[in-house]
Amino acid sequence: MVNAYTRAPYMGGKWFWIVLVAGSLLLIGLLEAYWRSLGYVPNVVDDEALWSQHRASIYHRSDNKIPLVLVGASRIQTNVSIEEMERLLPDYRVTQLAINGRHPLAVIRDLAHDEQFDGTVILSTWPRGIPRDRHDDQQPWIDYYESQWNLDKSINRKIATFFQSRLAIIYPETNLLKKIQNWFSGIRQPRPPHVHMLPTREMRADYAKINVKKYRKHRENRVKQFYTSNQILTPAQWLKDAEPLLEWSSMIKARGGEVLLLRMPTTGKTWALDQKYYPKDQYWDQLAALFPGGTIHFSDSEKLSSFMCPDTSHLDYRDVTPFTRALVEELKVRIANKAR
Repeated sequence: MVNAYTRAPYMGGKWFWIVLVAGSLLLIGLLEAYWRSLGYVPNVVDDEALWSQHRASIYHRSDNKIPLVLVGASRIQTNVSIEEMERLLPDYRVTQLAINGRHPLAVIRDLAHDEQFDGTVILSTWPRGIPRDRHDDQQPWIDYYESQWNLDKSINRKIATFFQSRLAIIYPETNLLKKIQNWFSGIRQPRPPHVHMLPTREMRADYAKINVKKYRKHRENRVKQFYTSNQILTPAQWLKDAEPLLEWSSMIKARGGEVLLLRMPTTGKTWALDQKYYPKDQYWDQLAALFPGGTIHFSDSEKLSSFMCPDTSHLDYRDVTPFTRALVEELKVRIANKAR
């Protein structure tokens, strides 16, 4: 027989879960509002799985668009808007495969040996990325994609990206348990990062959040230290080390694709140091004369060279859209849209 007594445990159990879920959502909402008030925003964790997900997507051809793959390091991640580029180049589908802090030739090698790939590549690099001892910098991401990437990891990465792109509390720096430990240890709460990662693997830098002068000095010192503590190859040695890049670019071109070599802007003391140790006329221009695809150096373009990098190496997010427009104007001179 069903009566109030027998129904009570069920009702109590139901209300327990309702209260638990409602309380949890309320707590999440309060924590989210707290971290947002401190300047934190949703920030996607850029790991090998996220890179692999985008690497796998270049084969998606249901839209009949030409794959346009961005390869490089932090500059092309920070300075280019995929949305704006696709709007201006409607025949192309843009994928971001750059890897922050790593020189990019391993990805060009990977695409060159991929018989399925016949799209267009924009390779953002600079003289420091050409020597042979830098060719494997991005290889661990490729190894992960080739040996570990599978359907299970793809599903897990999509779920993680969904929440990371919507909730600031998921960012590692806002981890509640970590914050409690830091509070008891007397560790000061760090300031919100001035760079955040989007699900598309684009980075956006907001230099209004930091002491730009201090940060600029820090980066300039790093660049100077690199140049003074590493061997600078002669132009002949440097061109010799660039031969594999010429070969890989030719392999992609032979399949109907294209590799465009891009030198992103640097400004101030960083550009002065770049010119001191790797003068453009002795290095970049010599490679450009041999390169099987088009090349773009920012200093050859009035529009591209008009942008200032607050840290001497990357653009502020407010300049990303106009810079992308200027870059596409240069690209249109060098690439012919191919109907597929």
